Amino acid sequence: MKELFRPYGYTLMQGAARVPKRVHVSLSTGKREHGRRTSEIIASVMPRIRSLEQAARVHDIMSKEEIRQRYGEYAADYAALIQGSRRDVLRRCRDAEPPGRILILADFHDQLMILSAFFEAEGEKIWKKYRMNEKELYRFSRTMQQELLDMVSFSEETAVLYIDSLCMINDLFAVSYADADGQILCREYPDGECFTAGREAPLWLPAENGIANAVRISGKAADALISRWQNEVL
Repeated sequence: MKELFRPYGYTLMQGAARVPKRVHVSLSTGKREHGRRTSEIIASVMPRIRSLEQAARVHDIMSKEEIRQRYGEYAADYAALIQGSRRDVLRRCRDAEPPGRILILADFHDQLMILSAFFEAEGEKIWKKYRMNEKELYRFSRTMQQELLDMVSFSEETAVLYIDSLCMINDLFAVSYADADGQILCREYPDGECFTAGREAPLWLPAENGIANAVRISGKAADALISRWQNEVL
């Protein structure tokens, strides 16, 4: 078996995973490819900051000191923002300037894409199969989402990146249900949070309990229903 990637510090393996070939086409293996994709995101969102792109490309394969020697102080300081533990990244995110926050968002987005590719291929069994703590990952993802909320108003590009990350979090961690008539939806998260939405009020609102006679549906199907209801209201 060959190591594919280590999102959030967990090892996902190629081979036993039987990940579809198309996943490997869009999400190539290894830390270098993760760095390349993150760098490409940076180039599309905030071009002309060379040190930021360099930091994104090599942050997983070089130490801060190695990056400093090869690419300079700015690249090393940027790379340090996304090196270390999840707790370290969150702490640095709170004090980072906009370019650094964009780097953190880009790295976060690509790690979610890796997890999403495995989730699409193997479903919910990935949590046990790869010994990942689903609740811990969800709490981290939600906290990161809250910390990066300002990216929605920073630029159109960062807003798209942020919203796409939010959609992946929902697809990965939320369990969606619909009532028998398909008029009410419920979405539950690993930490016990529960939200409901209905045709008459097509917005996710906090709820204490789920819905009776619920049928499980995919997150994408739930989102599609919400969008259709919102268009009906308009």
